[in-house]
Amino acid sequence: MNLTGPTATKNRAASQIPRKCIHEFIGTHALSLAFLALGALLSVPAVYGQANIHGQWRTVPTLMPINPVHVALMHNGKILVVSGSGNDPANTNFMAGVWDLQTNTVATLSLGWDMFCNSMVTLPDGRPMIFGGTLAYDPFHGWKRTAVYDPATGKFVDME
Repeated sequence: MNLTGPTATKNRAASQIPRKCIHEFIGTHALSLAFLALGALLSVPAVYGQANIHGQWRTVPTLMPINPVHVALMHNGKILVVSGSGNDPANTNFMAGVWDLQTNTVATLSLGWDMFCNSMVTLPDGRPMIFGGTLAYDPFHGWKRTAVYDPATGKFVDME
C-alpha cells in the first residue's frame, strides 16, 4: 500500500527524526572515540625488542637445581623460582629457589605444600603471591591455597 498526501509525509518525517538523532549521536561519539584512540596511539611509545640496545638472550652458566616451572622478577632484582613437585608425582620434596643474578647463585628452600602449576602475581610492595598448586596428580586436583613470599625474610607465609 502506497500512501500519499500530507498524512504520509508527516508519518515519514516523524519516523525519520529518531533515526537522524541516533545517527548524529553515534556520529558525534564515534568521532570523539576515534580522536581518543588516535591520541592514545600517538602518546604511547612503541616498544620493540632490540638486542643491541636492551640486552640479549644467552645461555647462562648456572644450572638450575630445581625445575623452573614458574618464575617472578622481584623488586630486589632477584628471581623467585617456584617448582613445587616439578611435575613429578613421586616427588614430595617441594622446592622453590631464589636466583641472584648478581652472584649467579640459586638458594633453594623447602615448601610446606606442592605449589606446582600455580598462578602468581607480584604485589605492589614487591612480594610475589602464589595462588593454588597441586593436591593430587591422578586424577588431578588443585590446591585452594595461597602464600606470599617475603624477599626480606626469604620465607613463604601461608595466607587464609
